[in-house]
Amino acid sequence: YQFSVHKSMVLSNRKGLALYLFKINRADDIPKFVALSVDLESFKGERVPLEVVTSEINLAVQMLQEEYIGLKIMELTDVKALPLYKGIKLCINPLLKADIEIPFIVLCRLVSRYFKVITESIQVTLVIEKNLLRLDFNPNMPELASNHQIDGVILAVHKILAEFSTLQPVRLTIAHRRSTHGSELYKQLLGISAELAGATNSLYFPLLKSNSSQSSIDLLIGV
Repeated sequence: YQFSVHKSMVLSNRKGLALYLFKINRADDIPKFVALSVDLESFKGERVPLEVVTSEINLAVQMLQEEYIGLKIMELTDVKALPLYKGIKLCINPLLKADIEIPFIVLCRLVSRYFKVITESIQVTLVIEKNLLRLDFNPNMPELASNHQIDGVILAVHKILAEFSTLQPVRLTIAHRRSTHGSELYKQLLGISAELAGATNSLYFPLLKSNSSQSSIDLLIGV
């Protein structure tokens, strides 16, 4: 496939959707969604074409008429169950055990480099500005990508980083939405208001200096 999604991510999305349906008292719709969902066993290996996953997300949107389903599903998703979280934890575990401070920039590099492990729907790119770290979120297939996928990935990255650091974002720009309707969800879930109709979909964090030898850590964990 040109772009694909790990089956564990598809299953995680389905579980998050089921939890959301329970939350809004629409659990009776779960069998309908299951009946229309693709059989993952029909795909060899551990990955599914991105087009198939996007269609499944669009199906959920049509069923629920929910403008922010990406955020609401990811809110209920356990990121610790995702391969990316497990991989990052495996990389930094020796440093954690040795009580070595892990610079936030290293965590961002790990996330941006290996995010494609769980999904290639959105490319996560790390940009270093003057005193900021900027994570950009760009669809690999803009003609297919939905607002819901972009939202979900931004929140997923935020939740994964929050598992390893208390550092909070200082700015969020959203390029794929214009209307302020429902935009308070960003502040509720990411702790910061979204600047709509921006030039990029980006999450900004302060660039902190660390007493640790960052280059040695980078070399040790291969980022």
